[in-house]
Amino acid sequence: TQLRFQRLARAPVLAQTAREIGIPIHTKNYDVEVPPLLEYNCDWLRRWLLSAPSQQATNCMRQVQEKLEHATTVPKLSRPPSRRKMVRLLADGEASANLMREIVRTIHEATTLIDHDQDLNIVPDLIRILNEDTSITHFDAKTLQIAALTVKEIIHDAVVFTVRNDIDLEKMNEIDQFFAKNEHLFRDTVHESIIADEWNNVKDTAHKVRTAAAEIADFGELSFDSLNNLVALKNIKKMHEQLVAPLDRYRRPLTKRWTSERLDAAIGEYVKACDKCATAARKALRELARHLYYVHLDAILCAAGLVEAAKAAIEHARYASRRGWCLPKIASDNNLIFKGLVPYWLEMGQCIPNDVSLNYGQSAILTGPNQAGKSTLLRSVGAATLLAARGLRCPARSALFPQSLDSVFLRAASRGDAPSFGKSAFAREMDDVALLFRECRADSTVILVDEIGKGTSPTEAAALGAAILAEFSDRNFRGIFATHLHREIAPILDSDHPRWQMQDYNLVSGVCADSLALQCAQQAGVPEKIIHRASCLLGKQPIDSSSKKSDLLSVVKNELALFSSDRRVFSVSPCQEPLLFNSCLYVLNLGDCFYVGESDDLATRLQKHRKKGSVWCTADAYFITVNDKSLARRYETLLLRRLIEMGIPLESTADANRRLIPSPQSSSSSLDNLLMHTTPCDVENDSTTTTSSFHSSSSTSS
Repeated sequence: TQLRFQRLARAPVLAQTAREIGIPIHTKNYDVEVPPLLEYNCDWLRRWLLSAPSQQATNCMRQVQEKLEHATTVPKLSRPPSRRKMVRLLADGEASANLMREIVRTIHEATTLIDHDQDLNIVPDLIRILNEDTSITHFDAKTLQIAALTVKEIIHDAVVFTVRNDIDLEKMNEIDQFFAKNEHLFRDTVHESIIADEWNNVKDTAHKVRTAAAEIADFGELSFDSLNNLVALKNIKKMHEQLVAPLDRYRRPLTKRWTSERLDAAIGEYVKACDKCATAARKALRELARHLYYVHLDAILCAAGLVEAAKAAIEHARYASRRGWCLPKIASDNNLIFKGLVPYWLEMGQCIPNDVSLNYGQSAILTGPNQAGKSTLLRSVGAATLLAARGLRCPARSALFPQSLDSVFLRAASRGDAPSFGKSAFAREMDDVALLFRECRADSTVILVDEIGKGTSPTEAAALGAAILAEFSDRNFRGIFATHLHREIAPILDSDHPRWQMQDYNLVSGVCADSLALQCAQQAGVPEKIIHRASCLLGKQPIDSSSKKSDLLSVVKNELALFSSDRRVFSVSPCQEPLLFNSCLYVLNLGDCFYVGESDDLATRLQKHRKKGSVWCTADAYFITVNDKSLARRYETLLLRRLIEMGIPLESTADANRRLIPSPQSSSSSLDNLLMHTTPCDVENDSTTTTSSFHSSSSTSS
């Protein structure tokens, strides 16, 4: 009862917040537009994040992660069977022999984990978590191990574990194939001693079948008819008086098949004996399943839960260590601090880290241009807060986290209307605002609101935003309020809120007065006539995009075409996928700059680029095909150097420093002369000579 009251006092994550930070409510219904928070498939960790564990359970998980952070080796665990499925099958008496073997495997892993826990010492903390997860509180490590071993012995005494998986029916004769098909329902399920009478009857009738088949084997060729489940003769050499036509499964005579009355009777007895043996095996498994359900279910569930929780904690620790995530420390005061916070779907070195600090009762106003990173920052703060609140590692270099926080509320601007419920987009916004003030508590929830009022007039939206921020101050809410209406809100806002702004995904203090909507529309491909007219209506200087960016793109495409033997350059839009199975040289148009690369699998490489978000998701790709990878790498270096000399802005120039080995035809000219005077066609014609002379040239240069 105490655990239930503790969990009711803590707030679970709302469905809309979970979807916006990449946690699917149902694993089969996932929003692909939001990057997943858990790239590894772990149903237990998903439930852990969505639920509201007590403070004691959260501290236990934090201690587990801290111990795994300093561990050098961890136990190898496999995924246990679903506990819900186990309970249902055991209760119905429908558990198969394979499920019994999986239960024993899980029990073996759980007992092994307990035996070898001297170094890690994570089992006591995991069992405390399981006490809350399963509401089974009468087990500690020792008693669980004893109870689990008892279950293992019970199953071992009934179920066969030496299963033959290498049976090849094609290598068997016809009689053995017939026996294998009829005995697979009960063979390798329970021990023969449990169903001894039925097994002996099967063996006796099988002997009769072999004897009867041997009597007519000289008259023709024995064949196994799997469709009608019988053994009969075909291609008989001569007709004999004891041969008769067998009956198919519809009791109709078969043509071109022959058997004897003795063989037909023996087959009928054998099939009936197999049915009785299969029924006896199912009965034994049913009795075993119900015995385990009524007597040993707690031990089975705790053993499976221990393995599942340990595997989830280890997978998260391994994933977080690889990504460079940190384990938050408990703050002595009530301040929430993330240093070096990055989006959870990006690597540490692929994005700009930001420092976020929110005190108790502090609500910051976040402004910034379109596509500057406001929504990205809110998702990053939301994901990091939830991970820290559950005792897990978060995507930051360091973090201080108050223990009072246990949940996060994220209201994203991406939600549209709901015609099925008669709700407009603005009506849904107001539903979210009402839900916010109804469910969130100042001491336990971080509130993140993104662009309230997009569905109504700017004046009324600004008034609503100012009133919401004032209520945040009255209730001492902690959070971030992102908006484009700072000019409208500032004059009517009474309280003093921190002002933050995003500048190219970099969080700084201050206010952004221009949303750069026209530039965003231009990058999205809105016709230039519309952009020009909008600039005139705003009284701004018209944006001349056709002069610089179009010219730059034309120059880059022309330079790329020089490296193609037929001067053809192919393009791939973000909604397309290249069908290419050889090496290529490609260029990504990132708007303000270009990215040059080479790959053997362009489709996979573009998918990795798209995951970086931002302009990478909408970048057009241009590529040419190349004969081999070494030539593609050479072209990449040459193209980068040409673009650098021309002053083209590039995302990365690291590969331009790659050392190239000149071909013998280029004499002793310098690398610059090779770059300026060697055409791609010459390089392609001399690629064989260049490749073959690489080792000799490299040995000389070394």
